[in-house]
Order: sequence, then structure tokens, then C-alpha cells
Amino acid sequence: MDKYEIGTRLREDAKKYIKSLSAQTSKIYTNFEDRKRIVPHMTFIRPFTTHDERGVIETFNHVLSKFDEPIIYQISGLDTFDEPERVLYASVDENPKINSMLLGLEGELESKTNYLSKKASSIGDKHDINLHFAIARNIPKDTFREIKSFLNSRTFSPIEHPLYRVYLLKNNLILKEYDFALKRSLDWWDAIDPLVFDEKTIPEFRKFSGWNKFRIN
Repeated sequence: MDKYEIGTRLREDAKKYIKSLSAQTSKIYTNFEDRKRIVPHMTFIRPFTTHDERGVIETFNHVLSKFDEPIIYQISGLDTFDEPERVLYASVDENPKINSMLLGLEGELESKTNYLSKKASSIGDKHDINLHFAIARNIPKDTFREIKSFLNSRTFSPIEHPLYRVYLLKNNLILKEYDFALKRSLDWWDAIDPLVFDEKTIPEFRKFSGWNKFRIN
């Protein structure tokens, strides 16, 4: 059965920021196999199956279309967790707008989906939401201890960044990607086209007040 997931991928300075942070720990886990390093992403709705793909797409577009103004999130450094697996991640500060979006998606998708693992949150309980960009997982125990020790000795400067888009994956490929600046859902081809992002998304985003505080070029 097809597997679906909802989340966001890194863009612009946020991507550079996390690459810079993860590079600081690279000497600790140089023996990592490449497969254990993953493309940094933030999951909003964990993997699920459905018998109503059209309904999922409609709900996806409907919920995200309610957010007219840019959602700004703050990444505040690196952290780890060891359950259910040992993971290194970039921490995202609690964000009421993202929490509202996540809970809205969960609530409206509830009757259309079957989750393959525990939800990203408990419906209506924002304190269960742990927003983060996963960087590496399945870290060996000894290496994990070294990383935790290293992180405990470091302080990180935070960075603020806009949430440009949210994707809906089907079998790990983009089925739809909602663009908040363009206020519409993109098909796979437009979602992966850098010209659409550079020549359409960014110019539209510039129209929002306060856009120039982010180095988006």
C-alpha cells in the first residue's frame, strides 16, 4: 500500500545554518556510513496510508490555505534524542502557528488515514509536539555519547527563517507541495523546479512586510 507523509524541506540560509552546525560534529562521527546521514527535514504528519488520496490532497490544500501570512520559525542549535532511535537533530523552538497547522492537519485527516507509527503529536496537546530537523539517525552508542558530550559543551546562536512550503509525499516522492507565497499547491515538476522557487516564490514572498530581515538571495 502507498505510504504518505507531510513535512517541509530546508531552504536557503536555514540549510546553510544546519550544514554548518552538523559540520561541527562531523569529526566525531566520521565513521558514519553515508546511509545514516539523511536530508534534513521537519516532519509534520508521520507516515500514513489512505484509501482516499483525493480527500487527503483536498484536506492538505484546505488547511494550509488558511495561513495567509508567512510562518516564521527559529532554529536554536543541535540536540539529540535516543527513543525510539538515536537521532541528532536541529531543534526548532515552539511555534504556535506551526502547532496550529499540524493539529489542523491531524484533525481533518483523522478519518482518512491510518498511521504507520505514533503521531507527531497528540490531538489538541501542543506540548507533545517536538519540532525538529533530523540530521542523522541510528547513531552507534559510543559515537552518540561523544556527540551528546560535545553538544553539552556548546552554545549555538539561533536563526529565524520562513516556512516557504510544505510537502505531501507519496512513497518518498513529492505528490504536492503547498507554496505559502503563491497560495497554491504545486505538482511535482513545479515543486522541484528551482526557477519556480527563485522567480515566482521569492518575488511573491518579498511582498510580505518584514521579508527583508531574511537573507533569501
